[in-house]
Amino acid sequence: MGQTRRRTRMVYSLLVGMLLIATVPLILNNKKLIQANEQRLATDQRLLQLSIAKHLAAQISTYLESCYNQMDLIKRTIELSDYSLDNEKIGSVRRLLEEQVKSNENFIFLRIVNSEGKGVRTGYEFAGDRTQAVLDDAFRKGLADSYFIVSKPYYVDEIDQVVTVLSKSIMQNKKVVGVVSSVISFEPIVRFVQESSVSRQTAYIVNTDGTLIAHPDKTLMRSHVDFSDHDAVKELQRLKKSVTSTKPFLDYSRGKPVEMIGSVTMIPDIAWGVVVQTEKEAALYSIREMKEEAVKWIAMAIGLSLLLAITIAQRVSGPLAAMAAATRSIAAGNFDQRVTIKSNNELGELADHFNVMVERIRTNIEQLKQMVEEKRQMFVGLVKAIAATIDEKDPYTRGHSERVSGYAVEIARSLGMNNEELEKIKIGGLLHDVGKIGIEDSVLKKPAKYTEDEYMIMKQHPSKGAHIMALFPQFRDIVPAMHSHHEQWDGKGYPQGLRGEEIPIIARIISVADCFDAMTLRRIYQSAFDPEAVIAKIKGWGGTRYDHAVVDALIKAYDEGRIHVPQSLPDDVTMREPPPPDRPLAGDPQESSQPTNVT
Repeated sequence: MGQTRRRTRMVYSLLVGMLLIATVPLILNNKKLIQANEQRLATDQRLLQLSIAKHLAAQISTYLESCYNQMDLIKRTIELSDYSLDNEKIGSVRRLLEEQVKSNENFIFLRIVNSEGKGVRTGYEFAGDRTQAVLDDAFRKGLADSYFIVSKPYYVDEIDQVVTVLSKSIMQNKKVVGVVSSVISFEPIVRFVQESSVSRQTAYIVNTDGTLIAHPDKTLMRSHVDFSDHDAVKELQRLKKSVTSTKPFLDYSRGKPVEMIGSVTMIPDIAWGVVVQTEKEAALYSIREMKEEAVKWIAMAIGLSLLLAITIAQRVSGPLAAMAAATRSIAAGNFDQRVTIKSNNELGELADHFNVMVERIRTNIEQLKQMVEEKRQMFVGLVKAIAATIDEKDPYTRGHSERVSGYAVEIARSLGMNNEELEKIKIGGLLHDVGKIGIEDSVLKKPAKYTEDEYMIMKQHPSKGAHIMALFPQFRDIVPAMHSHHEQWDGKGYPQGLRGEEIPIIARIISVADCFDAMTLRRIYQSAFDPEAVIAKIKGWGGTRYDHAVVDALIKAYDEGRIHVPQSLPDDVTMREPPPPDRPLAGDPQESSQPTNVT
């Protein structure tokens, strides 16, 4: 550790306190001031909107009342003149209508018809069918009702205006004798709306069913935008006549919701409403400026505080960064990393102890790795010794287990298995025939054809091997290699008759490797097959005896030169007489026709 150094206290708590003292009061004060001004501005905005909405509603009511009065004057004039389309006064009636249209720009069209639908008309002749349909509907209602009939306003493309139809029954001798109808222009109302839409405010008129009557943006009227889902229209539907409401709501007329501050007012006697709204962002623009200004001051205070804090804490932040970098490097496995901090405080002491700790961890890890490797080598050596003991029972298959293990590892590598899986397959290949320890030598070494009973004894070696190795928890992942390496893909194998993917992958791999070694090894009673021929033979058994994927992996490993086949028997093996000619070659599928020796 060396000479004891004088330690000083860390200053984190002091730095945090400085930041809090400098910024928290300023933030709280500005927040309270902004909230108060926002409420005051919102209140003023609502009062202004209410004033505009009420004034606009009054203007519209006055305009409609003026139209009613003029219609009533025409009606009374006709009633007093003993109106009849068949008498000599028909000319004077036509002149009366023409004078009204010329003198009043609000009247686009006028007509008077009797109860049979005959009469006179003057003004603009509409080409569309809708206006004629509305006039016909007004005529039918006028014959049945002596009150003013007001149609639902609608937009007419050919004159680029919103219009409505007014109708009034003509009475003579207390009997309805005809109907006077007019198409009234809403251009004056549109002008009222445009004049009221100033200073970031928008005023418009809607029906309670969401029909847009007048709007400063005529493109919305031309495109017949439906306002029925707008919050303002829903509020109008909730209100009663002559009631005013002010509340925030969303506007969807531009295709996306926009937060608004708005007021709605019902127009007396008709189901129309005036909406005056302002985008919340625009209405509270001054508040946003105030917030931006407050942010600037707060940022300035924080900047000054941080500058002072950085100056004071400079000797702390550097060591912390070095400690963090060293910790990340060590976490990644670099135990040669050390921390160098020249600080006479707690961090310097921490760095010294940290370096000592890392050195001890590195030493312990190296010792642990060495112990693990020694145990692994001991384990592998033990397994190889067991495999050699098995093979020594039959010198004609000496080295069989180790070759099968090597072939299986290369097959597994072609299948893309990881190192941990390769290690399991290596051990499984070495121990796949461990069950032969329990088979009598008289059966195991018999060079001739097995009897039925001997064949059944020989078929017990997979189960015996699994039973033996199941006693050791370390081999729990290897047991399938011993128990199932004689199972076949088509379900005709033993001891359980598993088929397809029911067979564990480790057993499928070792089964193919086992067959390849058996057919490429020269034995006393059998010449070795050429490896190319063996490959072709095994490929033909793909999908019946063996898994296609495992067979393809064997072929890949062989083609890449990772599988090498020995060419001769061990030197100390004495040649014996071959078995009877009816004994099939090792690995030949015909061996299932009668009992034979099992590799």
